[in-house]
Amino acid sequence: MTEENEKPSFLKLRISKKVRSDAIVDVKTILQDCDHESDERFFYVYFTEPSKNAKKLIDITGSWKTTKVWIGGKEVEDPISYELRKTILCNYFDGCDGVCKHHLYLGFGDYVYPDDSLSKTKVPEEGSLAGLNIWFENNKESVENTFENERLIYRLMKVSAIELDEDNVIFNKDILKEFLFQKLNDELKYCPIISTKKMEEIIYGFPDELNFTDVLMKSLTSRDNNGYMLRSETDLPERREIGEQSDLDEYEYDKKQAELIGDEVEKRLRKVLAEFFEKKG
Repeated sequence: MTEENEKPSFLKLRISKKVRSDAIVDVKTILQDCDHESDERFFYVYFTEPSKNAKKLIDITGSWKTTKVWIGGKEVEDPISYELRKTILCNYFDGCDGVCKHHLYLGFGDYVYPDDSLSKTKVPEEGSLAGLNIWFENNKESVENTFENERLIYRLMKVSAIELDEDNVIFNKDILKEFLFQKLNDELKYCPIISTKKMEEIIYGFPDELNFTDVLMKSLTSRDNNGYMLRSETDLPERREIGEQSDLDEYEYDKKQAELIGDEVEKRLRKVLAEFFEKKG
């Protein structure tokens, strides 16, 4: 037996038979349901698709110094890495057409961790490249001023995939492709099915022009470099001296001020949460 990938498989494990751990009993039990071979020192386990048993074996043996993992015949440096696990234990492996369904965390679609490995409920596609394709299709006539649209557009503006030039919207698909492929770096590194060609076809098939409503354009051009809304002193009604006639009474003034402050706090909180989940992805 050699360490070359002798059998056709997308995932291969090498597990030591002589570790000083009670866990070897669990390993042998799991191997009864796996395609495997062995020699005097190691078990060699083969998987043709994502499997709960693969997850269990990596959980148990991934930290052992003698454990090795191959993906498509190429050895993986860190068998217990999050990046590897979310890729080889993908819910979408069965029937995948090469267009990755993992969440991109761009501010649209539900925030769902992409590595809810082999659960009965599959991860929604809304936030994936396929979902982004649907978003462009639904907004090809006009992009309305909604929180989700504004969040997505600003995220793409931050990486210069979309630029605003006076009343024009400049859409750079080359930059968008580079940005999205960075998002899917781990999948491109480990997944044996993912197709850059098919994903490029989707990206370059996006509309050449984007039409923003006046309200959305004004909102996007009223932000600072951190994405916060710029406010001027005219946003608040003028507080008049005591005894002067006021357009708003004291209660209405405080209410308006509270609304403006609350709106800013909400936007900042959403930004922090979005960045937090993006790092998780």
